[in-house]
Amino acid sequence: MQDPRKQKKGFDPAAFQAAAKAGQQQAYLQQNLDPDTKAKLEAVLNDKERLQQMLNSPQAKALMEKLGRQR
Repeated sequence: MQDPRKQKKGFDPAAFQAAAKAGQQQAYLQQNLDPDTKAKLEAVLNDKERLQQMLNSPQAKALMEKLGRQR
């Protein structure tokens, strides 16, 4: 049996969606992203210009549209 402390962290879209519905998306991200990915995400979220560029990307718009339809 593998030591749970050595298991690779990762992003599970279904688990994230459940966390978001419960208002726990921030906690999910803190617990499930590796330090490098977490640092990159925080850098983008703390830079208004980069955040705006990301939100205006076709991929982000498609994701927001998809999530909006699931409500």
